[in-house]
Amino acid sequence: MPPEGFAAGLREAGLGVSDAELLTPLSSVQTYLRSRQCSTLLLFGTADARGYLLANGIRVADGNERDDVDAVFVAHTDVVDFEELERAARAILGGARLLTGSFVPAYAGANGPILSRGAMTTAGGLVFIGDYHGYFLALDAKSGKLLWRFQTGAGIYAPPVTYTFEGKQYVAVSSGSVVMAFALP
Repeated sequence: MPPEGFAAGLREAGLGVSDAELLTPLSSVQTYLRSRQCSTLLLFGTADARGYLLANGIRVADGNERDDVDAVFVAHTDVVDFEELERAARAILGGARLLTGSFVPAYAGANGPILSRGAMTTAGGLVFIGDYHGYFLALDAKSGKLLWRFQTGAGIYAPPVTYTFEGKQYVAVSSGSVVMAFALP
């Protein structure tokens, strides 16, 4: 979902949040690619993610292209195309950057590895990640140490977002059919 979609949902819930106040994996990768002057991206993601990136001026490699790619971005995808997977591996071995929605090493959860649709890192050095068992975690970005854990009651299948409201920073995550928001200290 593009940042505008998250912001619209928060506005519907009564929060005065602008689109520009949200950071999502899609907006993060867009900023990263522009800051490093990457011209072509190989995307493992949904059609909606592809559409968002294209609409925002990011060149997304087509499956039939033989052009070199500057970066490979792994987001949520419903289907794995093994030819594209091989192309991505060759691109990375050839020097393309590997980008994901996560900025820290994998975290070993109580029920095994945390498989998540994305993590989010704050400027203050916190990483937020949710898992399919409903645990929403805050980790130290440098060490990966668990700082906080909350059981949401339902699986978390979307990456968290952050926003500011009346000068306070919040992190929000979708769990089941609800969106939960937590104020940061």
